[in-house]
Amino acid sequence: MSISIVADLLQLHSAKRNVNGQLEATRVAAEKHLSAQWTNPQAKLEAGRQTLRMSRLAGIGDR
Repeated sequence: MSISIVADLLQLHSAKRNVNGQLEATRVAAEKHLSAQWTNPQAKLEAGRQTLRMSRLAGIGDR
């Protein structure tokens, strides 16, 4: 395996870890937002919309 292929694989692995970290941060933020708003029905609706927007931006659920 050439050095450039190994370097490419390391870059891909690092990029994957970064994306996974961003997805986890988005999930945690969405959970915190939802749990903070659970008593207010209008806030719950808006929190759900924001979570849906975040998941769409992250590509979750795309076909």
